[in-house]
Amino acid sequence: MGHPLRLACLCLVGLLATRAARAQTPPLRLVVSSGLQGDIARIACVSAGERSSGLTALSRALSQRSGEDVLRLDAGDLFGSSAVAHLATRDHLPALVDAVLASGLRALAIGHRDLAGPRADVIARARALSARGVRTVLSNLSCEPEAQDLCDALVDGGDEPLVLATLAGGVGVVALIAPGELSAVAHDRSEGITLSVPEEALGRAVLAARVAGARYVVAFYDPEAPGTLLDTVRMVRALPRDQRPDVVFAQAIDRSTATLEIERGAAMRVFAT
Repeated sequence: MGHPLRLACLCLVGLLATRAARAQTPPLRLVVSSGLQGDIARIACVSAGERSSGLTALSRALSQRSGEDVLRLDAGDLFGSSAVAHLATRDHLPALVDAVLASGLRALAIGHRDLAGPRADVIARARALSARGVRTVLSNLSCEPEAQDLCDALVDGGDEPLVLATLAGGVGVVALIAPGELSAVAHDRSEGITLSVPEEALGRAVLAARVAGARYVVAFYDPEAPGTLLDTVRMVRALPRDQRPDVVFAQAIDRSTATLEIERGAAMRVFAT
């Protein structure tokens, strides 16, 4: 089972604050995990010394940055469509939720590999995690009546934005999947759902989060394969300044380089897995 990235980075965000404000309010400290894809347990026939799962390693990595001022988020595909994640969700859901909470994650983005898994699994995990205070987000999702259970379980495009309280102030969490990624999802798992244009959904979500009290907005984007860094930056820079998030994490970026002109004093930062 391959994993593009288990831990993205620690990021400090406080670029718009004045010196006086910085002295009073700590910067936002983010630790972001990405692309675990259901590596939550090792099969029993593996020797005891090799049974530690990717989730165990991820939890250790997330906890390396300690302190109440650290916000831990997952950029998507934590569970993916793996058979192990399916079995754990079906037979050991309370233990699975306990493990996610023990990692310190406070919100999860949905990635296209999550959507490729059984829809009942996505709904069950999102409901169980929500009951424990951890929301699952897909901000450009809308549902037809036959798929409404999925939208009800997630923070979708029609919901109030998710804003988390931190020592650095409110943090809005936005997650987007490129609509073209649905073409790689089985019909029974894409039926009844629509992914709106990411730029439009991102702009609306950022504005709504600011109105709801977010000092910072963190966005996660799962682009259409093969996604590039330039595609992601162009998407965000096409938005008016007040509709741009402070930080964007782009999933599974193709191995390509791009020359970018960075505006002096710009607050936005883009990270790619």
